[in-house]
Amino acid sequence: DMSDVLLPPTKSIAMAKKRLEAMPCGGGSPLAHALQSAMLTGLNAQKTGDVGKVVIVCISDGRANVPLCVSMGEEFDPDADEDSKDGKPSRKY
Repeated sequence: DMSDVLLPPTKSIAMAKKRLEAMPCGGGSPLAHALQSAMLTGLNAQKTGDVGKVVIVCISDGRANVPLCVSMGEEFDPDADEDSKDGKPSRKY
């Protein structure tokens, strides 16, 4: 489970509205990967001079249930997380 940049840096409110209306919902929440992707996208936009100030809008249910390691293609090791239950990462992980 990985996050996707659904709206690249833009000043277009119409484009933002269109992308928001078509935003997929459901499934896992790779929140750590989403925040990392948003930060890198914003930094790259600033470096290229495409934008001035970067504002990141994060819409989430707040349940970060996909560890960053999984989003990066690694396997989650439940033995490395002493509070893991049923093979799923704990909130501390």
